[in-house]
Amino acid sequence: MNEPTPPVQFTRTADGVSIAYMVWPGEGVPFLRIRNLGAMPMALSATLEDVRPFGGDRPMIWFDWRGAGQSARQLPASVDDLLLDIDAVMSAIDSDVVDVLAPQWACFVACTYAVSRGERWRSLLLTDPEPRLEGSMRSLLWRPGWEADVEGHLASMTRHFLPPMSNEETERIARSWAETVPLEARHAFESIEQSIDLTDTLGELDMPVLILKVAPRSRADSVAALIPNSILLERRSGYYSRRLREQWDEYIGSKFADTESSTPVATSPSLTQREWEVLGGLTRGCSNAELADELSLSIRTVERHVQNIYAKIGAHNRTQAALWAREHGAT
Repeated sequence: MNEPTPPVQFTRTADGVSIAYMVWPGEGVPFLRIRNLGAMPMALSATLEDVRPFGGDRPMIWFDWRGAGQSARQLPASVDDLLLDIDAVMSAIDSDVVDVLAPQWACFVACTYAVSRGERWRSLLLTDPEPRLEGSMRSLLWRPGWEADVEGHLASMTRHFLPPMSNEETERIARSWAETVPLEARHAFESIEQSIDLTDTLGELDMPVLILKVAPRSRADSVAALIPNSILLERRSGYYSRRLREQWDEYIGSKFADTESSTPVATSPSLTQREWEVLGGLTRGCSNAELADELSLSIRTVERHVQNIYAKIGAHNRTQAALWAREHGAT
């Protein structure tokens, strides 16, 4: 049974747009879910999906894009507007780093953000990703003429993607979906999607990427071939299960494992000597740039060490890491 839905909170973008978001509480590095443009709004979806089998005891963050759900009805004019939405949510949450989930065509915006400003993203999970709108599963799902009966089309999608429910409940969901993601927002989202081609962008992703292929007709294979630091998993059904979470943890754990030789530290053998050095710098209030200069490392390497430390000690910001360090003899 689903746990109680968390309250809706609001944050504001750099250009003044109110963005609605939810945070399922937990410990450790949060999961940020980038939702499909035009998807069922988070508050409605939250009553139908059980997020905990995947999220476990870690925080889970959802939000509504501008123009839809409970966010302000100001329509996005370009992908840059949607990047501001993500910026606002990242600024609102109490975490220096997140792991990110992006299903299907949500990868258009997620991958664009990850390449341009994803320094706080530790890893990325893409489900049935598409490099461009043309020929994608979205173009197949949104068949010609759907605008003549929006609620009917959304009811059809509800029956296809969600567990069986009564016709009355299906129609109620479709009606609420149509009201909270108005037609003009769908047109704005589609216009943005049509302008994005990730063919070249995917090669610039600089983080561990796990790609899940569920739909036989998806182009997950070709997307995986374009991303240097990625692994492809195939599943016949299901998306966010506990088993997938375990596979993701195994994969990113192997990517963040420190391969440098190190001397065991008696107070916490799970941290390498280098990680203790970085943690000591965090405790002193050093920035990543200052640590990079002090330890003769690149800033990117320092960021990886910080992310690895968070994962190992269960912290999700510098304050918590510093408190943990003081308790375990890093000062």
